Amino acid sequence: MIKFLLDKLRRDRNVNNKRSLNDYVLVDIKEHKNTETKVKGIKAMKIKGYRDIGDVSKELYNGFIMVINLSDITNKNERSFIEKELKTLINKINGDIAKLNESNYIILTPSNIKIEKIKHDKELAYERYLKREFRRNTS
Repeated sequence: MIKFLLDKLRRDRNVNNKRSLNDYVLVDIKEHKNTETKVKGIKAMKIKGYRDIGDVSKELYNGFIMVINLSDITNKNERSFIEKELKTLINKINGDIAKLNESNYIILTPSNIKIEKIKHDKELAYERYLKREFRRNTS
């Protein structure tokens, strides 16, 4: 399944997908608020700018799990803005979001799918260190 997604992302990279402001779609949250989403599948998408967020939200509302590639966004401010907007979108629809390690890929899920997040060894070791320091400083 992952190989299929990566192949799809590579193919998308080769296609010139220029979008205009007319392609940007606003989705009315009120229409979808009380409907329970059924997962229809997984879609991979390469985001080239903030205008693509509308396409992502439309697919999430339609019940697709989205694998987002952010590798084309090199401007840190724009990337940060897009990540914040995606988090806001996920909070509005009660979905879930996860970044794949330190890569350019983000997974977004509709409202009835949760992502189990497993901490890495470094994160666990750092948490243990903080707990030890806290105990030392409070005793």
